Amino acid sequence: MRYLLRATNTLIVKGPASVRIKNGEAGILGVSLGPADNFIIRTGKQMPIEARSDVELEIIISHASGLIEIAGNSLPLTWQLASENVAEATNKTVIVIGATDVGKSTLCSFLINNMLSQSLTVHMIDADIGQGEIGPPTTIAMATPNHQILSLADLQPRSMIFLGHTSPSQVEDGLIRGVKRLATTEKSGLTIINTDGWILGQEAIRFKTKLIRTLKPDLVLAVGSTGEIQTLIEKKIRYMRVEIPQYVLTRSRVERSEFRAMNYRRFLEGALSRKLSLDEISLKFPNSKMGLNGDLNFIVGFLNSEELLLEIGILLGLNEKSIKIYTRYSGESNQIEVGRVKLLKNGSELSFADA
Repeated sequence: MRYLLRATNTLIVKGPASVRIKNGEAGILGVSLGPADNFIIRTGKQMPIEARSDVELEIIISHASGLIEIAGNSLPLTWQLASENVAEATNKTVIVIGATDVGKSTLCSFLINNMLSQSLTVHMIDADIGQGEIGPPTTIAMATPNHQILSLADLQPRSMIFLGHTSPSQVEDGLIRGVKRLATTEKSGLTIINTDGWILGQEAIRFKTKLIRTLKPDLVLAVGSTGEIQTLIEKKIRYMRVEIPQYVLTRSRVERSEFRAMNYRRFLEGALSRKLSLDEISLKFPNSKMGLNGDLNFIVGFLNSEELLLEIGILLGLNEKSIKIYTRYSGESNQIEVGRVKLLKNGSELSFADA
């Protein structure tokens, strides 16, 4: 379909959708777009297209897509102020916190684009192990962008840590250790850390407070209300509240599960069944109940010598001599870690093992 977007208005497009700019100038999260530029909006995501002139768009949508046109910019003014504060934190650490579906990953993309436009080096850590976009679910992933992006999924993971679960409450200590490890690997450049949406309840507040106190960031950006967290962190840590976008995309529990399945599939695309001898492979299980007892379909991680994730897979078979895994990974690894999420080959989650 053809769509004419008037100057200064914003068209919010909910995916899945394909968009091509036929004429005019537009912007998305600080990225300038012009004639012949095209992009894909994935299922479970939406993008605000800001018209800098009258813009003619060619849009392909499905029954699950959506279009909303509004006057002006859909992004809050506090986002630009947040960007200015982040720019002052060069060679330092910024943490983004907030509830589920308030626009944290969109804010991170906006910040990355603004920092790159100022020729600043940015490292992005996606610590949302359930709804993250840089790495597969169950992982912490780090990337160093060298170009502007429309979403965090545009980034190629450079380092990943396998946790084997999608719920931060099940892997709190490992998640904090993993984020700290990745955050301290780079000695220069700004590091932005995106977090999960678990902020309600005393356990969630305790976890987020511990994460912030461990990392000692130079700036905490809180999207929307974050309860008691602000009052519990050290006063020397700068804390700025930013507004939730006017039209934020909310996802149901089922839609979040489908979003995870889509992200699992990204990292299983082209996978084959691979049988490996256990003679030179160290197997790590999340608890003593698991092992050679017939438990199958669990997500697994191929680790390197530094215990960083190389690729994921799905456990298809296991005995005393060999292991069979559905994976796209064909390299060498002497460590395989078994997680606690059971998956089908299409990325659908079957169940979760007990802690």
